[in-house]
Amino acid sequence: MRLSLEKRLASSLQQLGCEKDQELQQLQERIDALQQHIDNLCQQHEEVLLRAENDKQQALLLGKNYSVIQLT
Repeated sequence: MRLSLEKRLASSLQQLGCEKDQELQQLQERIDALQQHIDNLCQQHEEVLLRAENDKQQALLLGKNYSVIQLT
């Protein structure tokens, strides 16, 4: 009887270990996916900032050119 209980215990421990490993793998995959999403968002944010800076520079140039035309 004791041997049977020890075998069941060992089997249960092995199953729990496998389940833990699977859960860890799933969590790591989720972390990787979230990190990729964060990286994509950061890149998009940088691109938006660059476009905004470019638009600002163009507006300043247009304003400067308009002022020069007004003065002449």
